[in-house]
Amino acid sequence: VIIWMDLFEGRLKIPAIIVQAVIVQVFTQTFNIMSEALTDAENHKYQENYYNSYLAKMFIFQFVNQYCAFFYIAVKQQFTNRGCVDGDCVGMIRKQLPPQLLVLAALRVVQVYVATLTVEVKLWLEERAIAKAGGEPPRYCFVEKQSKCVKFRIREQIEVMTQLCLTLGYVLIFGAIVPAIVPLCFLVFVVQLRAGAVMLSTAANRTVPRLSMGIGIWRSVIHCLMFTGVVFSGYLFVQFEPMFTGAQILTKLSCLTMYSGLLIFWFVATDLMFPKRNSSVQTLEGRRDHTTKKLQEKVEAKMLERLMQKEVESIMEESVQTDSCKIRTRHLLEAQWDKIPTAIHGTPKRRG
Repeated sequence: VIIWMDLFEGRLKIPAIIVQAVIVQVFTQTFNIMSEALTDAENHKYQENYYNSYLAKMFIFQFVNQYCAFFYIAVKQQFTNRGCVDGDCVGMIRKQLPPQLLVLAALRVVQVYVATLTVEVKLWLEERAIAKAGGEPPRYCFVEKQSKCVKFRIREQIEVMTQLCLTLGYVLIFGAIVPAIVPLCFLVFVVQLRAGAVMLSTAANRTVPRLSMGIGIWRSVIHCLMFTGVVFSGYLFVQFEPMFTGAQILTKLSCLTMYSGLLIFWFVATDLMFPKRNSSVQTLEGRRDHTTKKLQEKVEAKMLERLMQKEVESIMEESVQTDSCKIRTRHLLEAQWDKIPTAIHGTPKRRG
């Protein structure tokens, strides 16, 4: 961030914003590789633990990568020799945020286009190699084309969802000072979801059906963004509001603590007054669990009955075979050859 500021001398024009967006994308790809390698090195036993660990690393890396420049402008740049442009650090953030979001959305479209083009290039190179060898150019079916596509597994799923959460974070953290990014983030959401769908249908392997991990730890990610937005908006309030000009640090810190605590209190109070789960939902879940339990008991009883019936039939069959063997043994010992059945049906018995 400091090198980027020095390079453009704190003047955040379009070239600077484009360079910043490119830097974010480069570090994003680097962090993706690092997160996967670190999570694999942890050697988790269960998929859920692997998923949560990978998500935690990915979110922390991307949180710093996406927002550090804006935090630097708001917190640090005002105390540097260069300072903020026209002494307005909030104004710098307001000018930079919308163009950067647009550039990030455009880079996402370019990324999907490159992935799709890569698949087509691989197929074209293979057809060219076969034609040079004197063979007939193949006609690829859907399954054959899938071999040239990229994988779309847990890592890619987390990456797509992380980008959506970080886009939402721009609203939660900076929406108070840049209200215009709210509809802009909605547009970025549309672009990212559409880009993900195109990626899945044109450049990625068909995914195998599997159980979804659910919202799970993503709820913690959203809560983290919400609390960060509360603290950051409080900081901007006490740092740049004219009424706090010349105030002591202790005064500002006390007001920031009261402001953040009051908002968090309202969050908790709202959850208590309007709970996420009401009694009717709990009743329905209890009925469903009771019905499921009774069905399982009936199925288990029926299966046990069938197993017992098969066991009884098996014992009776073994008993009949045992009695038959005893009778034949007695006939053999007593030389009663006419009472011993022949091996082939219809063969006349010999008399001794």
